[in-house]
Amino acid sequence: MCYRQLSKFCEDRDIIPPHQFGFRPKSSCEHALISATRIWMEEIDDGCLVGALLVDLSKAFDTVPHQLLLCEL
Repeated sequence: MCYRQLSKFCEDRDIIPPHQFGFRPKSSCEHALISATRIWMEEIDDGCLVGALLVDLSKAFDTVPHQLLLCEL
């Protein structure tokens, strides 16, 4: 099944929730940040405390021994 078929299948059936920004057409990191900022500001305006945990996984695979990873694959 190619990407277009899978994407259409997911879109037609609303499989990917609207707050998931990856793997959605016309969606990006910028959209995710704008959405998060809007939600945080609304919560703060309502008197709630807002916290965020930001994790950088860009080097995640560098910590796994490549030979072990190849064996698992």
